[in-house]
Amino acid sequence: MISVFLGQDKQTHRKFQAWRKANANGFHMTENVAGRFTIHYTQVKRENHDGRGCMHQGTSDIEYLDDMDGCYTSTRKVCSLNFPDLIAWAGAHGFTTKNCKHCDSTRFPFPTIPVEPARLPLDIRNIAARLNELAPPHAIGKLQEIRTRLKNLNRRPGDKIFSSQTIFDDWAFHHGGRTELQFNIGYADREKNDDLRYGVAFSFELSQTLKAIDPLVPKVKYFNDFISLNAGDFGDMRMWHYDNNVRSEDRPVAPIPPALVTEHIFVFMGNRQPSKQVEYETVLADFDRLLPLYRYVESRGLSEPVSLPRTGFKFMAGASKKVKTAKATLPEKELSLDLRHNLLQESLYHRLVAKYGVENVRTEQPSGAGTLIDIVVKRNDKFWFYEIKTALTARGCLREAIGQLLEYSFWPGSQEPARLIVIGESELDKEAEEFLDRLKNRLSLPIEYEAATI
Repeated sequence: MISVFLGQDKQTHRKFQAWRKANANGFHMTENVAGRFTIHYTQVKRENHDGRGCMHQGTSDIEYLDDMDGCYTSTRKVCSLNFPDLIAWAGAHGFTTKNCKHCDSTRFPFPTIPVEPARLPLDIRNIAARLNELAPPHAIGKLQEIRTRLKNLNRRPGDKIFSSQTIFDDWAFHHGGRTELQFNIGYADREKNDDLRYGVAFSFELSQTLKAIDPLVPKVKYFNDFISLNAGDFGDMRMWHYDNNVRSEDRPVAPIPPALVTEHIFVFMGNRQPSKQVEYETVLADFDRLLPLYRYVESRGLSEPVSLPRTGFKFMAGASKKVKTAKATLPEKELSLDLRHNLLQESLYHRLVAKYGVENVRTEQPSGAGTLIDIVVKRNDKFWFYEIKTALTARGCLREAIGQLLEYSFWPGSQEPARLIVIGESELDKEAEEFLDRLKNRLSLPIEYEAATI
């Protein structure tokens, strides 16, 4: 994992020093000249009991301005426990590196970098041109017409998704998208592979076209509103972000937190494909799926916020594709609400299949009114709706779930169920049980609560 520190202030200086203390066997690069880095052992010779490292760096306990009134992060510091990761990071950004001759010594040599076979790079310009060529039969092919209506433009700005002004070597975004939720293609994670990313993004990087992020800030609110209603429709997609060119880990689709709505951040939502063979129709189909989100954001909520068509309730057994959780760390599994929801859903699905048969259980079942039900069980000609919540109490789960279950059940075009079941991890307490009894007795609502574990 790469950590970057740059800033002539006490807080950044201390963060860098804290990283050095916590990662005594790590490495860091110092940017002496723009784009040129020198790699050091992060622990200096005075701190290392074996005498590894160099003498011309300060120790990790020196406070801000204590070393000749200097700040250690006034020039960029790039840190990692993994030496090859630093080399790869520099190469991906077109930077050069050299090893500190005092650190990379005969006694303590730096790790050797194995020569890897050349990767097949993406030809973003060709990919963008091909998508433009194949787009007309798709809904996304009318993007510029949609923009013309939404923006009240005097004339349509061409008929292509991407233009020569918005296509670059490493990425492309739709024409006019610099101040919008942009349809975006590019490298998914260039430090690790040459996969193609494709989806939508907010770029909070300032430019001549975007001199401040103010035009994008209110649009994030509409993005979050839409995703809160429709996250299940994008269960196969991922989100990640770049902060000063440092990439985050992938995460499930969710609203964008306020901390990411700031300058120099790039937030992406979408899918990826290997560079060896790009499936253009798949890219365009996913762009079509994301078009209702774009409409909602760019119309400032005037278009319909529910992306799924109202097709009527049609039960089909099966489990939908969800974000993989096998690689999640223990803290992520414990603290990430999205991952815990997916784990609970998977566990409940298998339990219900074992009890009622695979042909009678469905996850992410379309309600028929433009929403998705977590799990539906079919019993003869009747249906049971399950809504999974991760609140810390049964009361919190009921508060979050009941409104959704009522919408699934009684909105025009939906199927009225025989049972409504809220799933949570907490046991039902006496007051919550009394609350459910009132709903059943006074409103004749067939609602229940079940505690589940992963």
